Amino acid sequence: MNTTENIRLWFLTCPTVSAILKFGTDYIGENATECSIYSVPTTLSYTEDVLGNITYNNRQKLNFIFAFRAPYGDDVEQNLDNLQFFSDVQDWMYTQNTVKNFPTISEGEVISIMPMKTQFVATASADSAMYQMQCTLEYWRE
Repeated sequence: MNTTENIRLWFLTCPTVSAILKFGTDYIGENATECSIYSVPTTLSYTEDVLGNITYNNRQKLNFIFAFRAPYGDDVEQNLDNLQFFSDVQDWMYTQNTVKNFPTISEGEVISIMPMKTQFVATASADSAMYQMQCTLEYWRE
């Protein structure tokens, strides 16, 4: 399996996320309620010597977006529930970091996986919105 799939499977171990009926990768449908993981370009950390030889640093980052499509509109309680969903997921992520329960990746050994930016509505229609939270996974490169 690739890294994105392993991250998706890791999120599915979160009780809040596991209740969602559909969880994709790099795609989210128009119907509420779905989740997805999106790849985000991430700069590899490296050094270059005077001869142009490149050496990748041992500590690297991988950025991604955790997205959630949910019912949305003028119902204040529903919108607050959507935000609570992310609070629950973030709390779960913090706990997983504390106990060092991370996804397995082919690039190396994960040392943390945390939200970088809090959730926000990326797109919205009259009856649903796609919220997203930007995350970063740090790892020791093998």
